Amino acid sequence: MTDENSGSVGSGRSRPRREPVTLDQKPLSVTVTPSAKPDEGSPDSTPVADPAPADAAPAEETVAAVSEAPVDSAPETSGTAPLTPDDVPAEDAGRQTVIEEEASPQDNAATRQEAGYGAGNGGAEPPPPPPPPPPASAPAPRSSLGGVLIALIAGGIAGAGVSAAVPYLFGPQAQQEQRIAAIEETAAARVAQETGTLHAAVVDRVATLERQLEELARRTDDVSASPSGADNETVDALRADVTRFSDAFGLEKEEIGRQVAAVGERIGTVEQTITELDPARIKQALGEGASLNQRLTGLEETVRTKIGGIDLDRLAAAADTQAGEIARLATRVAATEGAVAETERREQAVTAALGQRVVIVTRLAVLERLASALTRGQNYTAELDTLTRLGIDATSLSPLHGAANGVAVPASLAASFSNASASFPIEELPPDAGIVERLAASASRIVRISSVDGEPSSSDVAGQVEAALRRNDTAAALAAWRNLPEQARAHTQALGETLEKRAAAETALSSLINQQIKALEALPATSGQGG
Repeated sequence: MTDENSGSVGSGRSRPRREPVTLDQKPLSVTVTPSAKPDEGSPDSTPVADPAPADAAPAEETVAAVSEAPVDSAPETSGTAPLTPDDVPAEDAGRQTVIEEEASPQDNAATRQEAGYGAGNGGAEPPPPPPPPPPASAPAPRSSLGGVLIALIAGGIAGAGVSAAVPYLFGPQAQQEQRIAAIEETAAARVAQETGTLHAAVVDRVATLERQLEELARRTDDVSASPSGADNETVDALRADVTRFSDAFGLEKEEIGRQVAAVGERIGTVEQTITELDPARIKQALGEGASLNQRLTGLEETVRTKIGGIDLDRLAAAADTQAGEIARLATRVAATEGAVAETERREQAVTAALGQRVVIVTRLAVLERLASALTRGQNYTAELDTLTRLGIDATSLSPLHGAANGVAVPASLAASFSNASASFPIEELPPDAGIVERLAASASRIVRISSVDGEPSSSDVAGQVEAALRRNDTAAALAAWRNLPEQARAHTQALGETLEKRAAAETALSSLINQQIKALEALPATSGQGG
């Protein structure tokens, strides 16, 4: 590979760029006087090697001149003089050769094969080419694009600082300069910080790309310096890497370009905002701010004057007095609230007692009407319904339902029993009864024997029933009726059932009246209360 190819591969590295080598194409005629022809079979009959391959060192080439040195490196020149007859090696003394022009790499390879070099012909390998002269150290390329980016971003940050400072222009005049100084310091600090960060990022990215390109160039040089039979797959892989890194570098350039455009738009917006500011309005706002400051100062002085004329000790004493009065009033209010609560409780108790008293009195009145109807033998179903609505349980009222539709009065029952007792069957006397008992039994069919005071004797059971009915003692009449002989009870069965209904109703009515009277007496007294 020539120096031209080497320069094209290392374009992204710090190695110096070489210009193409210009070869002197003038024909040279060299006449060599033949000497004694050596013996073909002797060891000295080894063919002389042709010029070195194209990838040999530049010292083996005939170089006319170098056009110019790289821009950023020290100039390099080749001092190789045209070939003269004296430069012909001694080994070529046995033959005459006319050199017309510099042989191409392909011709050199063919000549080398014809001369017998290589392992296939058993000849010796040509001597390795001398190493090329080291390139002069060149300074690292300047990242001009990074500088442009830093300048644009710094301008954008400064513009953002100015845009943020616009609202503060309308503040008070006395604080304007301090705010502007603070804004400038903040903007400078942000510019320095973000500029340093961005510069370091750009430098690191460019350095990384340069290292990658140098590595690719080194690998390419290694491939170029390798024998012609090197692996083609390695070369293809290197070419693919070069293409990939070139594409990546292009994408990075596009991204940086977009960022620069965005920063430019921000700078334009800030410039337009600053341009649109009306100096007259700014001046007016500053004047209004000064006026407001003066008014605020006047108000502060007025407040200080008012506060200075107040007797704080007198106000503190008055406040203590008011606090004591408030505490005393609070105590009275608490006591009053307690009395009111007690009064309300008592009123509620009285109201409840009055309500219960009214209910009990109403029950007693209804029971009185029911007793009157029962005494007269009249119907009292309406009174039973009223007692149910007033809260008397059904169990206490159930005995009254038997005579609710009306029942015969005691006087009527006494007359009916007197008529029925006259036809009572005669009891049979025991077989061992005496003559007196038999005579008395016979006489009882004709007359009834009663005492002088009107009360029947203990042996006159029928007389006891009749006497109890005449004095309206239904319970005593029922008890005497139950003492009648079985034949007499069977003869007056209907009268006995009427006595049972009436006696049960009278007993239940008397019990209900007594219960209501006791409940009324148990209620608290309400006279003289209410305050």
